[in-house]
Amino acid sequence: MKRKIFTVLLMAIFLVCTACAFAACIPDVCTLRYRAGEGGYIEGSACQSVRVGEDGDSVAAVAESGYEFVDWSDGVLTPERRDLSVSESIDVTARFEFKGNFVVIYRATEGGYIDGKAEQWGDYGESTSSVTAVAEEGYCFDRWSDGVLAPERSDEYGENGGTLIAYFVKNDTERFAGGIGSQSYPYLIGTSEHLNNVKLFPDAHFKMIADITLPAAAEGQSNFTPIGSKDTPFIGEFDGDGHTISGLTIRGETDECVGMFGRVDGAVRGVELTDLDITGGKYVGGIAAICYGEITDCNVSGDIMATPVVGAEEAFVGGVAGYLRSYTDTKEYRGLLSAVNIVVAETDVECYVGGVFGQVFSDFSLSESSFSGDINADWVRYSVGRVRSGGLVGMTYGLPSVESVQCVSDSSAAGRLNGGFVGGIIGTACPYGQIYISDSSSSADVEGVFAGGFVCGISNASVVTMERCNSKGNVVTYGNGAGFIDSVSADSACFTDCYSKGRVYCRRNDEGYSLYLGLTVGGFIGILSENSNLTRCAFSSDIVMVNDAQFTLGGLVGMSEGNCTYESCFANGDISVEVMQREGTDGVLPEMQIMAGGLFGRLMNEGNVVNNCYFSGFISFTDENNVLEKVRLYSGGMAADTGIVEISNSYFCASIMDYPDCDEMRIFIGAVIGWAYSATINDDVYYPSTYMYEVAYNHKHFRPWYWNRRHTDFDTLAAVLNEGQEAVWENTDDDYHPSLIWWNELSASGKDPAE
Repeated sequence: MKRKIFTVLLMAIFLVCTACAFAACIPDVCTLRYRAGEGGYIEGSACQSVRVGEDGDSVAAVAESGYEFVDWSDGVLTPERRDLSVSESIDVTARFEFKGNFVVIYRATEGGYIDGKAEQWGDYGESTSSVTAVAEEGYCFDRWSDGVLAPERSDEYGENGGTLIAYFVKNDTERFAGGIGSQSYPYLIGTSEHLNNVKLFPDAHFKMIADITLPAAAEGQSNFTPIGSKDTPFIGEFDGDGHTISGLTIRGETDECVGMFGRVDGAVRGVELTDLDITGGKYVGGIAAICYGEITDCNVSGDIMATPVVGAEEAFVGGVAGYLRSYTDTKEYRGLLSAVNIVVAETDVECYVGGVFGQVFSDFSLSESSFSGDINADWVRYSVGRVRSGGLVGMTYGLPSVESVQCVSDSSAAGRLNGGFVGGIIGTACPYGQIYISDSSSSADVEGVFAGGFVCGISNASVVTMERCNSKGNVVTYGNGAGFIDSVSADSACFTDCYSKGRVYCRRNDEGYSLYLGLTVGGFIGILSENSNLTRCAFSSDIVMVNDAQFTLGGLVGMSEGNCTYESCFANGDISVEVMQREGTDGVLPEMQIMAGGLFGRLMNEGNVVNNCYFSGFISFTDENNVLEKVRLYSGGMAADTGIVEISNSYFCASIMDYPDCDEMRIFIGAVIGWAYSATINDDVYYPSTYMYEVAYNHKHFRPWYWNRRHTDFDTLAAVLNEGQEAVWENTDDDYHPSLIWWNELSASGKDPAE
């Protein structure tokens, strides 16, 4: 069979050549021969006989795979040719150039075209020339078939080559002001109708192009339905581009999710909500009731009413988002400004309320954010219901890992807050890992059953770090409390350049609590866990305690659990204690203890170091019906009670006044310590000469501890304290007592951290 095919081909070639040779012998006949070089072939009659003056037939030089036509040997540049009015024989060759082994083909759907070379060849690893997908009028480029969103592109040649298709979508001007819902061409929102239509496309991209004022809602009615819900979240992106939405009103007292968005798993940015007026049940937030996604650069102002559903276990309420959670890595939330007034209706439901976030159940980072409104749950102190509230976050839960991290930085809170557990910045934090707060400030007045001017409580932390933070609002507590943090429970904690300046007032007179209930109050920190360090920390205000049960009180720290170091710290102000008689009793129970110290109520256990610290102020005790005669009273310029402590380079200028003269061994008042297990007081520790005891009772010696009077020239004491160390003390003209240089420099700067 192969031999027959070969024989036929030889015969065909012989006949063609014979015909051409014969034609050459015929006068007035020309021969047109078209040849193909390497990489191509001739399509059409490659050998033609044409009479002089007549036209030849069309032929085309076709490139094989990986090659590209260059030109004909006689200079013709187009691959297709037809020689006309032939006057002589022609013998030409089509030349081809090798371009590569791989091809990329660019195509466009309806509504656009490709600007650039649509079919390109090259070798592996080389790049194509740039092409652009161009939309025609009324259309927008959407994406390429491989997911690339930029219309312009250049690609590397791959092993298999391929075809890339540019998709175009018709511009939506019926439901929006334009756009197709893609990242490059989002749906454009300019009216309230456009805003409502966002619900139709929960996975699309949107961008506001104008401020929107929603129509006024009828009495008790809503003018907006949340975008997305708990079960069908919004997973797209909404860019407010700095525009305002005014008058959003929702009445959803029993609804599960109430907010501009019911649930956000995508992203919301650049939205400003003003004149907000919403009422919700379980999940309530200005921007989002629930957020598993991202919210940045948003501003919310208005009113939120929380009416927790009866029988529900919890409620989550936030000025920006009620409930925030993430299953992925730490998410960053930035530029969230809240000026919302939040009211929590009386309920027995556990509530988490925050000026920005109600509860955060994940690692997170919050920065450049603020709250300047009110959180009102005043009924809590009279009810079994509990509300955890904070100026920024009501309550945080970190992921259950020592590597979990929760951060707050460059943020602030102002206004008025109350509830059960209340903190100016954070209500309560259970990070199960690390918590870091820096360059932040609270000037909010806080009131609660447990209250802290900056944070109410931190528990279960591996590491707590706070730097350059302060609180300046007043604190009212009906239980434990402090000007900065009520309680810290962590493996280790470090506070640097932090202070509180607000007045602390504690009042407990409730027959529902035991007389033995051990309340703890501190000017700066109430209860401090072991392995903690305070460096350049201070409380500068007054503390008032009105109580009918036993308590521990310290101007700087109420109670420390040991192995703590205090460097360059102080408390400056008056401590006033009024011991009341509980109604219906004959006073107080026997052996009840009252402890009040200038810096510390109790320094427990061992490993405590106090260096370059001081207290300056009055400590006074008053009572009714001679109650003080029936209690054990401990007080000292530094501490009321200590375990093992070493004190150096410090002074305690405490004036103890208005305490009863009792002959029984029930009152322990010392210039430095009231009662100590073991105290090492170096020679560079000073106090007024009016005291009978430096330490009223030292357990190590089983007797009162008498000492000679220390140096008491306080107006020149700074130079003495600075001996042998870098200067940390100074006596200023307007201060009789020595003060710490870091505090004076901060005061002279005229501004506080984070301002």
